[in-house]
Amino acid sequence: MQCISLYIIFASSFKNVIIKIMKNVLLIFATISCIAYVSFRYSQKNDVDLKLSEDKNKISISAKFPNDKTPKVQSFLTEELGDSNDLSFENSTIDGEIGLNDGSYFYMKLAEGRLKIEMERKRNSQTAYKRLKKMFEGLKTVLTSN
Repeated sequence: MQCISLYIIFASSFKNVIIKIMKNVLLIFATISCIAYVSFRYSQKNDVDLKLSEDKNKISISAKFPNDKTPKVQSFLTEELGDSNDLSFENSTIDGEIGLNDGSYFYMKLAEGRLKIEMERKRNSQTAYKRLKKMFEGLKTVLTSN
């Protein structure tokens, strides 16, 4: 009888120790998971995703970049497209068709950390098309520089 009660006391305290260990392991795992998530999330914020795609009908530029680079992109677009067309892209968001003085037309969506430009071949000259491709290279420089 005494042996059984010692066993029950021992088993009960062993069970409590196991539960405490499991709680600590779970807490450590949750903490490590949170740290990993935050680290991964903020490491991705400095990434730049810039693509140029073209087919027989259109050329497209799409860019995702850190929000703090938005003013640089806006200034670059103003220099490249706005100065000769009385346009300013600085401190603005855009979602619509843009027509330039040279007869070029394209769709632009500009928001914090994002840019999309699509130009149809049929509506634009070869010169406008080449200018957009050249602008892509300049945009790449702007986004990859500090």
